[in-house]
Amino acid sequence: TDIARAEVGAGEKMVAMAFETAKLNSPSVVFIDEFQALFTERSSSGGSTRLTSTLLVCMDDLKRWRDLNNSEHESTGGESKEHDIVVLAATNTPWMVDQSFLRPGRFDRAVHVGLPDMEERSAIFKLHVKRMMIKTDDLDEMCGRLAVATSGFSGADIAALSRAAAVRCLIMNEKCVEED
Repeated sequence: TDIARAEVGAGEKMVAMAFETAKLNSPSVVFIDEFQALFTERSSSGGSTRLTSTLLVCMDDLKRWRDLNNSEHESTGGESKEHDIVVLAATNTPWMVDQSFLRPGRFDRAVHVGLPDMEERSAIFKLHVKRMMIKTDDLDEMCGRLAVATSGFSGADIAALSRAAAVRCLIMNEKCVEED
């Protein structure tokens, strides 16, 4: 959010500083959440060419630092962990990400995390309702029924539904949460 709200040029400086900090504190991880919000396709109206270019340069510099570091340590026979920096990004709209980030040496792998299946939804419900006062004889059975009824829900959707049930219980001045 700091980068998105930054004054002109400040976002680029923040990105470069983040990579310098990661380099100084390596091994480290640079994680960018909601990646598409900042680094959309440069041809689209929302894309920031300068910010995208800055991140691309920083990522390319990581490769140069790593290659330079490896060649220095190969000549001495040693192994170094210096400059070990991993860059991760998360997006729920990968088609909006500038394609230049998907070239080799930048983001080399894409991992798709799909929606949970029925068994996983049931386990997520159990996790979120385990500390609630629930009106049921069989928590496993109830979570199973809820899992069937919530096909297409993400883990975040299930968490929100569970919180909403707890809030509704408080508003209605009920002693426990009911399945319906």
